[in-house]
Amino acid sequence: MRILYIFPSSGRRILRTGPGRAMAAQRRQGHDVYRLTLTRGEATKVRHAFGWSLEQMGEARYRELVDVRTTLDLTETSRMRM
Repeated sequence: MRILYIFPSSGRRILRTGPGRAMAAQRRQGHDVYRLTLTRGEATKVRHAFGWSLEQMGEARYRELVDVRTTLDLTETSRMRM
């Protein structure tokens, strides 16, 4: 089975909530699990604490997406470019 999860933003929040566990379990059961985020996540106010530009924050969020994909063994993860 192919399963698509759609999230409004990127981040590690998924690992601390129910969807992360369900996604990992579905992968272990042999399903193809995909994740789509609707933003690049660069607009967060957190970036100001680091003094990062929108581009720098977007890149950091992208690395988080890759880490989540690896940790949960997702088939694929992508983000929309707006």
